[in-house]
Amino acid sequence: MENIEKMLNQILENQMSMQEDIRELKENQISMQEDMIKMQDDMKELKENQEKVQQQLTKQSIIQEQMARDIKLLAEGHENILEIIERRDQELKKEFSDRFDEIEAAISDISNDVRFLEHKGYQNEKELFKIKESLKV
Repeated sequence: MENIEKMLNQILENQMSMQEDIRELKENQISMQEDMIKMQDDMKELKENQEKVQQQLTKQSIIQEQMARDIKLLAEGHENILEIIERRDQELKKEFSDRFDEIEAAISDISNDVRFLEHKGYQNEKELFKIKESLKV
């Protein structure tokens, strides 16, 4: 009977040990479930952050495309302005050249007229002198 009692005690100890192991397993399972819930929350937060970053990248991409278009328009406008300035510069140069030619021709005509008037003035003085001389006689 002693043997049976020992065996029963052994079985009882084994059963208690198994119950303790089962309790530890349950605690570990609960801890793992809590960890999984935390991981799911973290994953959800990461996903939300990823979506926010994606939205920001989309906005930045749109802004960048608009900036590229704006820069292209500015470059085209700048090029047009330079062409207008160059064209106007050529027009002004031609206009000044034409006016200079007109002024140069007018000055030449005036110079010829002045020389003619000087010559005529000299001839008139000569004639006046002759008239005065003839009146003295």
